[in-house]
Amino acid sequence: GSYSPCRDNHLPESRQRLIQSLREVADKAEAVDKIVVVETHLLTIMDSPETNAQVLEAVGSKRMKVVMDYVNHFQTLHQVYDSSPRLHHIFDCMGPISTVGHCKDLMPSDGLVLHLDEAIPGDGELDMAVALKRWEEFYPDGYMLLEHLPDEKYPRASANPHDIAAAAGIDIH
Repeated sequence: GSYSPCRDNHLPESRQRLIQSLREVADKAEAVDKIVVVETHLLTIMDSPETNAQVLEAVGSKRMKVVMDYVNHFQTLHQVYDSSPRLHHIFDCMGPISTVGHCKDLMPSDGLVLHLDEAIPGDGELDMAVALKRWEEFYPDGYMLLEHLPDEKYPRASANPHDIAAAAGIDIH
């Protein structure tokens, strides 16, 4: 599947095919004055913050953006356990080319070799205050979505970022 490891995602011809396809989509988006947002992940062709920026630069359209789904671009335990530098790097690369974000956290889990599971924002290992501050820097009137949770976890998933933001002096409105 699209979010499973695939050797072909690392081939130069796959990247070129993606860029060509995104150019075609961007042309149509420009014709109807709409923005298209691409979901990216370390298992996809757009596998890193740098690749996200490079691909969108090659597409060359202001109508093509990426989702600021920062948890999708953590690649090592070191990055998770010392998340502030990685979050800053992700936002430095992807902040200017995003338009909407996902608010979630990461938690390592048991298993070989490495398992990083999504978590309720504030219940995992990431420095959520940094993520929320960086989002506010780029999109003070923007919004982030919660996702991939059972219904009963959404109240906590919503309350935690509000509490973290309030403690960090970030206005959520």
